[in-house]
Amino acid sequence: MTLEIAADKYYDYTADSISVTGVSNLGGSGLTRSFNMPAQNVTVSATFFTGPTVAATEAKELGDIVLDNGLVVRYADRDKMTASQKSAAVAIIFDAANKKGVGVKIGEDKKWCSDGAGLYNTNEYTVNTDDGAVNKSNAHPHMVVWSAGAYPAFWFAEVENRKGIFNDDNWYLPAEKELNTLYANQETVNNSFDALGITTKINELKWMWSSNGFAISLGGNPNVAAFVNGSSGGGGVGKTTELRACSVRKF
Repeated sequence: MTLEIAADKYYDYTADSISVTGVSNLGGSGLTRSFNMPAQNVTVSATFFTGPTVAATEAKELGDIVLDNGLVVRYADRDKMTASQKSAAVAIIFDAANKKGVGVKIGEDKKWCSDGAGLYNTNEYTVNTDDGAVNKSNAHPHMVVWSAGAYPAFWFAEVENRKGIFNDDNWYLPAEKELNTLYANQETVNNSFDALGITTKINELKWMWSSNGFAISLGGNPNVAAFVNGSSGGGGVGKTTELRACSVRKF
């Protein structure tokens, strides 16, 4: 008989914990074990464990890791996560006061929008520097063709970090203030990225898109949008420039 051991999601198998009653010749190793079946019923047992979590209703803390079932791994327990919990990670809390987390995926080489897309020649709908959710709500009615090709940074932020119970429409491309908060807390956030084994993380040498366009009323070029950088602060570049993008939401 050959046994293939598999743990349910959020659990891991305790090494060498498998046993079979009445069998002394248990062979194999790791997740595959084998034995000669005796002329009687046997009972197979194994031990599984889960890493530390707190309920979704608990107050979030800086660096906490949110899983796709809503449970949270505290920042202090980040190195105690099981492998399956790491794979279930959705976001890392970067603004505890406002319950905001950044998605665990960071996108490279994304345009703010393509040349000729609905927002290319106007910024009047994306001028809120405090809350990217407001920019999202105001901008979408003017996104003539909502697609990854027309709005790469927005599409990445709103679609590509969806997972588990958070597979919804609450993700968005952050505004400048939100990105500045993320950069200010990047050391703690990056420690959680490290615990998850994710190497593409927040880097102050890498420019990142905000959802803001420069306000026309302030003399901004409508074909220019805002980026934020941890070292130099915010600035503006052409909307078809390829920069990093991240995704945030409230939890």
